[in-house]
Amino acid sequence: QPRKRKERREKDPKAPKSATSAYMYFSKHHRLLLKRENSDLTFGDLGKTVGAMWKAATPQEKKPFEDLAAADRTRYNSELSEY
Repeated sequence: QPRKRKERREKDPKAPKSATSAYMYFSKHHRLLLKRENSDLTFGDLGKTVGAMWKAATPQEKKPFEDLAAADRTRYNSELSEY
């Protein structure tokens, strides 16, 4: 018996953009640097490398990205309350 597909709700274009995590800020920053240094890496390899770098990063190295994420979370919450 085939499974029924759930219908997706349409996203409200006026809804606030969700908050970005600290890892995503870290990933965006380091992915660009790695791509410049190693242009032969595939997208998957870049992801694995960035993930390993995030796991190995110290709390001091993660702090700037966590601060960006906290600021973005604050922005999202304020936009959501206005929405």
